[in-house]
Amino acid sequence: MLEDTDKICMGYGLSMFDTLNNSVKKYRKLYNNLRSYQKEQFKQDKGSYVTCLNLLATDGVADSPNESNFGHFTFHEYSETNLESKVLKLFSIFNENGEFNLQ
Repeated sequence: MLEDTDKICMGYGLSMFDTLNNSVKKYRKLYNNLRSYQKEQFKQDKGSYVTCLNLLATDGVADSPNESNFGHFTFHEYSETNLESKVLKLFSIFNENGEFNLQ
């Protein structure tokens, strides 16, 4: 059980997923539970791309991926970490037809 201070700290972390597939699965689950008029707003709020990063232990601290929540983990980067330099790939969640790229 997390203490209140642990929950507050988690709110300052970055939500990440252990795999591209898990990230898209979580996005798709949230997206598909929305009404049609909410879906475009969701894409504007959350974006429609996933970035794959090459993170090292020297880049920050994280909890372990939660397998029951699509491999989600919270990451706190160190102040000197430049996440832009860690980008391996930018993946579009939707194809040109508006359908999900990964099923």
